Amino acid sequence: MWLTKEGWRYEGYAVDNHFDIRSFTGECHVTCPTGAVYVGTLTRGQFHGFGRFRDSDGAEYEGEWQMGERTGHGSFVQVGAWNAKCTPAV
Repeated sequence: MWLTKEGWRYEGYAVDNHFDIRSFTGECHVTCPTGAVYVGTLTRGQFHGFGRFRDSDGAEYEGEWQMGERTGHGSFVQVGAWNAKCTPAV
C-alpha cells in the first residue's frame, strides 16, 4: 500500500517502497482523497484500459479508459451528480 501526503491511496501487487505513479503501469486499486475509488489498469499513472470507477456520491462507470478519460464501451450508473475529480496528479 502506498499513501501520498495528498491523501491518495494505491494498493496492488506491484505497489511497494519504490512505487512511482508517474511510471507505474499495471493493475491497481486507487482511493482518491474525495473517497472515490478506481479498480483497474493504470498506464503511467492514468486510468487506462479496463476499470471501474465509483464516485463518492455513488455514481459508477465500468468500462474502457484511455489516459484518464472514459472512452469506448462501458456502463454508467448515475445516482447523484457526476463529480469525477479523481485524476492522479502525475
